[in-house]
Amino acid sequence: MSVTTYDDRDPIIQYSGAWVRAGNPADLDATSTFTNSGSGASATITFKGTQIRVFGSIKIATPKTTSSYSIDGGSPTLFTPSFDIGAAGNSAGGFFFRQNFFTSGTLSPDTQHTLVIGDFVNVETGFVIDYIEVVGSANTTTSPSPSTSSSNASSRTTSSEGTTSTEGTTTSSLPTTSVTGTSSLTSSRTSSPIVPTSNSNPSTTFTNSPVTNPTSAGSAITAETSVPVVVTNASSSKASTGTIVGATIAGLALILLGVLGYFVYKRMGRRKLEELAAAPPKLEVDARPFYYQDAPSRTRMSALGGNSTTVLYPAGKSLSGPTTSDEPYRDVAAASPAGPRGDSRYYSRYTQPPPPEYYEG
Repeated sequence: MSVTTYDDRDPIIQYSGAWVRAGNPADLDATSTFTNSGSGASATITFKGTQIRVFGSIKIATPKTTSSYSIDGGSPTLFTPSFDIGAAGNSAGGFFFRQNFFTSGTLSPDTQHTLVIGDFVNVETGFVIDYIEVVGSANTTTSPSPSTSSSNASSRTTSSEGTTSTEGTTTSSLPTTSVTGTSSLTSSRTSSPIVPTSNSNPSTTFTNSPVTNPTSAGSAITAETSVPVVVTNASSSKASTGTIVGATIAGLALILLGVLGYFVYKRMGRRKLEELAAAPPKLEVDARPFYYQDAPSRTRMSALGGNSTTVLYPAGKSLSGPTTSDEPYRDVAAASPAGPRGDSRYYSRYTQPPPPEYYEG
């Protein structure tokens, strides 16, 4: 059967009246809650389980404080320390720590129960609560409204078969609820009965800070609650960021190359225009000789209205030799070198055959 331990600072314990914070290294978590007021001081815990036990510190002094314990409005059970101060061997002002004040009978595990501690007698000596144990704990609670947070001012311990898990309330900023985080650990603290010990050396310090209930009366705290956590894939985020940065750099590089290419193109075009303006275009002339197709073997020519005649012979041919077409003609009467390297075959006087009226039989 599991045992859940609630420290005195756990919000499941609701205090009313005059209580102050106390603490000693021998206390559970070195904390305790103290009252020496008999006017309406009480402590209340609402739980589910088969049994509940209350532990505290007893000051070795007289008169001895009597406390009352009532479950679900039933008949109260009174507790007054019974050990002899002299036999304990403690000096005045010493304390017994982690003493069992109250143990209930067997309770229904499916019913929510309420334990009220109060009606103190001779409380001027002081009544100190250290922690409360619930056997077979099955506490539930209504989740607080969104964005509500609780302080990390208490702890609770659940024991089962030698394994102890300690729970601390945590502050949550999630848009759901403030919950109780759970961490498992192995502890020397078990649910075995605690042997009363005496200690006169450690001193218990009481402060005058009033006890305020962190939650409303009658509420209970969930022993274990799953916390919805949003997990971000860091590697995916980094990859996405790298892709965006790479694409941006590539785009800028392409734009830069385009601008650079445009300026280079414009500069080359301007240089070409300057070169063309500086050097006029070259004119090429075909120096091939002019031919006259189907020319006669001999031609006599005379100017209109004149008496003199001019005889044309094929170049390089005798007067009596046959002539062939496709050969250039020269002016026999006024032949002169005209053409490349003084070649008289190149016709310099006419650029086309003479008109028909210049021909004579």
